[in-house]
Amino acid sequence: MREEYLVQPSLTVNSQRSETYSIDKLFYVAFFGGVVALTGLAVKNAKMLRMSQAVVIGMIAAAVIVFGVKLGFYYAVLEHLIEVENRVARYMARALEMVLCAGFYFSMKKSYQNHMLLVGGERPILKPALAWCGVSILIEGSLIMLIAM
Repeated sequence: MREEYLVQPSLTVNSQRSETYSIDKLFYVAFFGGVVALTGLAVKNAKMLRMSQAVVIGMIAAAVIVFGVKLGFYYAVLEHLIEVENRVARYMARALEMVLCAGFYFSMKKSYQNHMLLVGGERPILKPALAWCGVSILIEGSLIMLIAM
């Protein structure tokens, strides 16, 4: 005779646990790395948090738009279509990146809080952040150099 339990465990050995980076640290990635680094880490973090595919696609679409606006702005400044100092142009581009970072932060905040409540713990972000920042600097730098030519 088989015993039946009234209460079955909801977390089994086969269940997949979510993982995350500290989403507070994405600010530093956006500030030092730019759009590409921020998007790479934010999308990876959203997938680790098991967020829906629609949210991930929305994050990528927002990043593509911000990156296009940033490159368009740099083109306008370098071709003297608008008269702005280089320093001001960098500040405005950085402000766009911070707005994107805030959007990513608020889109992942609820899933991040649920993860911290149920699972707890974060993965270290330093090594992947440095790698993504290096890739981002190469990509964005080469595209801006192409625009400048």
